[in-house]
Amino acid sequence: MTQIVANWVTTGSGTNVVVVGDPAKNLVQFEFASAPQKAEKVVITIVEKILDLDGKPRPSDADNIKLFTGKLENGKFVASGFQMGKKRSNLKNNEFKIADPEKKNIMRGFIDDPERVSEHVLTLKTSHDIKGKSVEFVGTQEVQVRFPLAMVIPKGKATLDTALNMIGKYASNWKSKDAPHRHVEETKMVVTKSLKGTLEPSVYDDIVRAIAAAADKATGGIVALSVGHGGMGTVDTVPFVNLIPEDNKKAQTGVPFLARVDQTDLAPYDKPPAPGSVKSTPGRNTQVRLDALDRIGDALQGKPIRRLLLHTCNAGNSPDFIQFLANRLRIPVFAQMDFIWFQPAASFYDKDGQPVLPRDEKFWPIHRSGEVKIPDPVAPPRFGPPKS
Repeated sequence: MTQIVANWVTTGSGTNVVVVGDPAKNLVQFEFASAPQKAEKVVITIVEKILDLDGKPRPSDADNIKLFTGKLENGKFVASGFQMGKKRSNLKNNEFKIADPEKKNIMRGFIDDPERVSEHVLTLKTSHDIKGKSVEFVGTQEVQVRFPLAMVIPKGKATLDTALNMIGKYASNWKSKDAPHRHVEETKMVVTKSLKGTLEPSVYDDIVRAIAAAADKATGGIVALSVGHGGMGTVDTVPFVNLIPEDNKKAQTGVPFLARVDQTDLAPYDKPPAPGSVKSTPGRNTQVRLDALDRIGDALQGKPIRRLLLHTCNAGNSPDFIQFLANRLRIPVFAQMDFIWFQPAASFYDKDGQPVLPRDEKFWPIHRSGEVKIPDPVAPPRFGPPKS
């Protein structure tokens, strides 16, 4: 009695990798190494193993079962249908494709949170009836599913806020753990004192470019913004995040950070003015910050980005602040809820005291991040850049 033995064929470089979101590498196809000329009730099941960042299996999802059904005629697969996992409405660009031998039937595969996955492996199982008897084959050949991610970091060397210099060292290590599928994009550093208290729109030109460039590379849909500080807690009562790398140490210079965005910039201008109300106009520096966020949102339209991670300290402790950012950027945003430490080989949470290896050596710490905030249906009012 002949078994159906199925193997994988991938379209990308390397025979065992399928890459989410990459048109040249996002298709995996099964074929038969051996099969009878004729068989009924053929079922090809795609078996998925998904591990979290600690290497533990994620809970199985009954809605995510993938299989092809059909029969064999003259040794060829004739599909009668297939079943594939359901897709959440707020996700996009996180798909790969699975095809039958003739590429006449193509289903989608996906995963909700690639930033929370250490390994995603596909194997094949076949079953069929031949001469009234059921025959099953469980394959061992694996296909690795890859989710390209990107991180934006400071460019240059800080002389005042030297903590910024550690981010680049960590980013180099992070990229090396999966170099073909991780991208690091640098953005120019600004010395706060040189701004002389007044923001110009051009200060944000390079971060607009950098985030858009990172989004192009992150076909898995996740970009981490890791350019400086964030806060919301006992030290910083107003939630904020550095939008660009600012080399500054207020205790030494006496100059407050200028290019960071905080909740006082966003909250008053989050909703369109009510009918009949007096229109409120932001001050110049706030207007420049709001315009920078609008420009980033514009630059990300049509990009394969599904969410932005603020890989900075504590900003995730203010859900309202993250919601305001998501509304202004027009993309989902989430953020960390603890202090983040950077070392050359790891980034990790303050509460952990030291890196949890190998997790924090290989992956972004993510287990203490806040809820992903989805943009409200109505965008905030726009003011454009200040008039000269």
